[in-house]
Amino acid sequence: MRKMELKEYRCKAREQAMAEKRKREKAKHTLTSAQEVSYARDFKMADQAGGYTAKKARH
Repeated sequence: MRKMELKEYRCKAREQAMAEKRKREKAKHTLTSAQEVSYARDFKMADQAGGYTAKKARH
């Protein structure tokens, strides 16, 4: 390869790597169902402790 071709090749490879990195960063991060349940319980307890929701009476 000539120097110019090598430089262009490296530049394209770097651009592709940056594009993939941006794509990964923008990807939506989802929770597992176990995490959803855990977070829902934690937030519910925190809301009740903070007085934002009424505690439900158990009958």
